[in-house]
Amino acid sequence: MLIGATLYALVFFGNGKEVISGKDRDDRCGGIELWNIKTLTDPNADEIDESDTLLTIKQLIAIDTEVLRQKKQRLPFEKRIVKVKKVLIRKVILENDNDYHLVIQDRQGNHMVAEIVDPDCPDAQQSDYIDSYYNVRNTINRLGNKFMHYEFEITGTLFLDRAHGQTGMAANNIEIHPILSLKATKKLNY
Repeated sequence: MLIGATLYALVFFGNGKEVISGKDRDDRCGGIELWNIKTLTDPNADEIDESDTLLTIKQLIAIDTEVLRQKKQRLPFEKRIVKVKKVLIRKVILENDNDYHLVIQDRQGNHMVAEIVDPDCPDAQQSDYIDSYYNVRNTINRLGNKFMHYEFEITGTLFLDRAHGQTGMAANNIEIHPILSLKATKKLNY
C-alpha cells in the first residue's frame, strides 16, 4: 500500500522539480509553421465556434487526426473551443518562440500538450483573443514554480501539430493551442 501511494504521489505530484524550464535562445518571438492558426489570426479564425465543449483529455487524444491539411487551412476540429477540467500541469517549458509549452495530464495518466501564446508577440497582438492571451500568461507567471500545487480548468482551441519530438505529446498530435482560459480550480494538499 505504501509503495502504491508513493508511486501515485510521484506520478501526479512530481518529484520536487517543479520549475518553469527552457529558455528563449534569441530575441524573436513567434514561429513560422502554421503560426497564424496557432495565434488565431488566420483567415478562417472567424469560423471558430466560440461555445466551448466540455471534453476530457482521454476524449481529445482519441480524436481521429488522420486527415490532410489543405493549403495550410484550419481543420474542422480546429474550429472549436474545448474545455477540460480537473487537469494537472506536469511540466511548463518556455520555448524558443516564447510560448509556454505545457504538458497536461488527467488523473488516469492521459496526457497532451497545451500552449500559452506570448501576448507580446506582434502576430499575437493582431488576434481578437489578445486579452485572453495576456490573462492566461499572467496566470501561469503568477503561479510561477507552484503550478503542480493546483488542479486546473483549461479552455482553448484545438490544433493538430506534426510530430517533432515534443515533450508530452499525445499519440494523435492534438494540442490545445492556444489556451484562452487557465483557471486554478483546486489547491492540492501534498
